[in-house]
Amino acid sequence: QLQQVVINIVLNAIQAVAQQGRIEISVVAEGAKGSECFVLLNVTDNGIGIPEEDIPKVFDPFYTTKTGEKGGIGLGLSIVQQIVKSHHGRITIKSKVGAGTTVSLRFPTI
Repeated sequence: QLQQVVINIVLNAIQAVAQQGRIEISVVAEGAKGSECFVLLNVTDNGIGIPEEDIPKVFDPFYTTKTGEKGGIGLGLSIVQQIVKSHHGRITIKSKVGAGTTVSLRFPTI
């Protein structure tokens, strides 16, 4: 399931960037010894970005910002959010139109 989460987020990033676009994926561990630890995965692109008012809606089933050839049915991020929550994780999106998007996944370690 987590593999599907990463694939979906990376595919969204690929669709958002132009031919010369850039996608960065980073994974870091957070937390100090003796305290709760987390794994943070960030997928950042320099694509078209998401309007601020649309960010809360992107997790709604059947909501999509994609049009034309890149059109989607709006289930990808809804499913991603469900999977992330089922693993006690958190997903956040930061975006700026014309500058790109960062999707962050945060999971507790076992």
